[in-house]
Amino acid sequence: MKGSNIALVGLKSCGKSTLGPIIAEQLGYHFVDTDQLIEKYYADTTQKKLSFSEIYQAIGNLEFRHLENTVLQLQLQDARETIISTGGGTLLNPQNRERLKSSAIIVYLKLSQALLYKRWQKQPPGFADKHHLRACFDQYWAQREDLLADYANITIHCDNKLPEVLSHEIGSAFRGYKPSNDHL
Repeated sequence: MKGSNIALVGLKSCGKSTLGPIIAEQLGYHFVDTDQLIEKYYADTTQKKLSFSEIYQAIGNLEFRHLENTVLQLQLQDARETIISTGGGTLLNPQNRERLKSSAIIVYLKLSQALLYKRWQKQPPGFADKHHLRACFDQYWAQREDLLADYANITIHCDNKLPEVLSHEIGSAFRGYKPSNDHL
């Protein structure tokens, strides 16, 4: 799969940003994190340096998804041999789904609902209602989990595995991946 990109997708807090650099080093690829690219692009275009969460809070979901779409489009134009850590909502946009499908092998980092919720309890996402965290999590899971599973070329079950073990599992699955015409 020389020259191919890998897009890591998964729900918020599944480990994309942790695993991405490890996989990139293992394969000799570049690594980009769309959250960081969004922060840089926003700072460059607005002259305001905000964190990913602060940008989301400042501009709201709709404008944020537009910004995410723009950044992903710019990143994928010339990406070769790149591991792309996407945001938890990247695949909500049909354009993003098609862009990723045409330029990368999509790897879904799947955590069980129970383990992911434990991570949310330890560090709730900025968009989550802390007073109704369980309801927010359940809605988030229901909205995104099937979509991620449907669009992934490869699904990696991540529960209770060390990052080094997962990176080797992902690398092996990537090297053994054979595209098929019956997938989305």
